[in-house]
Amino acid sequence: MSSYLSLPNQSQKINSGFTLIELIMVMVILGVIAAYGTQFVITAFKSFSSVSSKNYLLSESRLSMDYMIRRLRNALPYSLRITNDNTCLEFMPIVASGLYLYTLPSVVNGAFAIGSITPIEVSPFINNGGSEDYMVVAANSHTELYGLFPGSLAAIDSTTVNTITLVADKQWLRNSINQRFYIVESPSAFCLVGNELRLYRQLSIDDDIIDTSGSYDLLSNSVSALSQAFTISSAIEDRNIRITLSILFSDANNRLESIKNVVVRNVP
Repeated sequence: MSSYLSLPNQSQKINSGFTLIELIMVMVILGVIAAYGTQFVITAFKSFSSVSSKNYLLSESRLSMDYMIRRLRNALPYSLRITNDNTCLEFMPIVASGLYLYTLPSVVNGAFAIGSITPIEVSPFINNGGSEDYMVVAANSHTELYGLFPGSLAAIDSTTVNTITLVADKQWLRNSINQRFYIVESPSAFCLVGNELRLYRQLSIDDDIIDTSGSYDLLSNSVSALSQAFTISSAIEDRNIRITLSILFSDANNRLESIKNVVVRNVP
């Protein structure tokens, strides 16, 4: 019995690898896919970053402007004034209001000053939250509320539910036509300092210029003024005070102009 080896013919060969041309083609295709894929990822990331930046700027502008509006709506109307070359808007927050029971001594009626030893009798009032620093009666201008001798404002020593005792006796400029009084805090101010929007509290009524080196609350660090940041105008027909806030919020790639009008009710 004889045996022999049979060699496989050409049709029986098994391909076990890739040719050089096939490898090159695969590398080229992968390179093209990688290039387009990388560009897609970069574009998507830039788009996401831009949208996130815009949303952050929009959120910051809304929070800042809404906070300013809420604070200003609770301001004593004639306490509003613009200082520091139109970069600060100063105001006195209202803490409480009510009616005093008897006519107060004034320049008009010539009665002697009272208020420190003899408390001023008032209708019961409620403190809405805040420091009871000053009593205000019939103010017609911010010049009657600020300075060394404000004619329509007096410092408060203490209060009860129906009396107000002043630090010193007071002769007012005039009486309110409705015998209305306000209790206010020491002045606050919104200021644009560099690219920051700041809130200053517990300012002195004696100062015409706000010292921006003092302590403050930071509302935003990406702002600037649009022509004139703050304007104040009064409407004669309804005696309300109107404030316009014009502030630009911006970052490296985005700009958002925010212009808001605030009406501060004036109740004599």
